[in-house]
Amino acid sequence: MIKKIFENISKEDIERLVAEERQEDRTLDYKQELPDFNDKKQKQKFLALVSSFANTIGGDIVYGILESQEDGRNSGKIEKIIGVADKNIDQTILQIKDLVNDLIEPRIVPQVLIKGVEGFESGPVLLIRVTRSATNPHAVWMDKKALFYVRSSNSTDLMDVDEIRMSFTMAKMLVDNIKDFRQERINKIINRDTPVQLIAGPKMVIHVLPYEAFALTSRNDYTESFSRNYSELMPYTCVNPEPRYNFDGFLIPCREKDSRDSTAYCQCFESGNLEVVLTDFVYTSNGSNLLRTDFEIPLIQSTKKCIKRIISLGINAPVVVFISLLGVNGYSIDLGPRFGNQLDIIEHNNLLLREIVVRDLKESVISILKTPIDTIWRACGFPRNMHYDEDGIKTNLNL
Repeated sequence: MIKKIFENISKEDIERLVAEERQEDRTLDYKQELPDFNDKKQKQKFLALVSSFANTIGGDIVYGILESQEDGRNSGKIEKIIGVADKNIDQTILQIKDLVNDLIEPRIVPQVLIKGVEGFESGPVLLIRVTRSATNPHAVWMDKKALFYVRSSNSTDLMDVDEIRMSFTMAKMLVDNIKDFRQERINKIINRDTPVQLIAGPKMVIHVLPYEAFALTSRNDYTESFSRNYSELMPYTCVNPEPRYNFDGFLIPCREKDSRDSTAYCQCFESGNLEVVLTDFVYTSNGSNLLRTDFEIPLIQSTKKCIKRIISLGINAPVVVFISLLGVNGYSIDLGPRFGNQLDIIEHNNLLLREIVVRDLKESVISILKTPIDTIWRACGFPRNMHYDEDGIKTNLNL
């Protein structure tokens, strides 16, 4: 795979494949000409390649590459970049998307990315990026038969029965591992086994967990990347950051002035996982324990920072977001006379909200977090986030 955000890949990046002598491998495949999609064998071979990447660890398919020959066969090495002679590249892209959506089941999530890169001898290079899918394993449906493919080394192979069974098992294991990671971290926070000593009281916990971080084949270490421009990851309202490396990766704690206790931290795990813990979303007034009415601001802003950094690292969707409120039994939200000074209290000590699977990292964070924020308001006795009306129109909060 070309190590760059797909939208930013340029002619220079394609040409760099030659300079770096990049060969075909498990995540990169070169083709000289586009398939003839009217030919059933060519169509099946193309869909097999796409599904094999989705079923494995993802990859890029680059059309418009002339490979050198060894013993009369393509060597997997680039001889020349020529591009593809296609006068209707936009129409071809739409045709490919339709084929992938219609003949590969279940649908690949996130969807396959396709674009033309202009500036070559015969026309644009057509680049197709297939990320490891959140809904695998995928089958190619041809002649009422379901065929499962896997990418191995630089070839596409048909799965046998044991491999298909294992693929389904691994998909379930990945989801279970993500949930187990969240629960393990929550248990540590509840037991005060945190990388820094936090001030006593309720905690708001945000986990942003890429699927890629849990792939058995993942060997990425993002520690150094997290350490650069760390201020962009500082928890909301952080005043005195004390960034440092630690066992899990890179830590950004925020300490109160003249205090040994921290108000928040962002733990960046080397695998790409992010954990933010906040404490300043609650207060006490006239003997009542209250959530700040604008508690969603630090929640939204912190999540936005995490997703922005994940995008900048080139980590692909899907990403799972978990929101948790710990130690909030007896807390409420007071909106004053407008709502009759309603003070219904939270009945549970810990609110572990359901996961949100983000399949498009460009989606609005406010939209992503709408359901968990509404759930927190309901726990306080309100029907929804009362900063919005029933039609979802903002009333009195500028986010």
